[in-house]
Amino acid sequence: MTGEGNFRLSYDEAATLREYFKRGGFLYGDDCIKGKTEDYFFKAFEREIRKVMPGNEMKPVPLDHEIFHCFYDFDNGTPRCKGAPHPDMGLFYKDRLVAFLTAGDIHCGWCARFFQPRTQALAEATYKMGVNIVIYALTH
Repeated sequence: MTGEGNFRLSYDEAATLREYFKRGGFLYGDDCIKGKTEDYFFKAFEREIRKVMPGNEMKPVPLDHEIFHCFYDFDNGTPRCKGAPHPDMGLFYKDRLVAFLTAGDIHCGWCARFFQPRTQALAEATYKMGVNIVIYALTH
């Protein structure tokens, strides 16, 4: 899930997402700041997730968390193409990471048609982090 702007979940959407998380689901969000100076999507994601899991706030994901090491090692968190300097955030349910939010626009590294990463190494790092995210989502 990615976007540049503000969004809101309806009551039914929040309830459906809550049930999805409780049944083992996982959601990844990456803030996009293309042409914008504000991190509207990042802030909206954090706000809306409170509706999904009331009383369970998103918090920074520790750098030793498995999502950063399940296939490739990312000792400093997700790579950054651009974006606001937020930490990688997570929502945990019964000690399982169910929602992962980044602000580094790593999705831009996956879509060279819209954004050319500054270096080949950065592009490769975004793909590798994507592999980690998918492996984590499929195994937890």
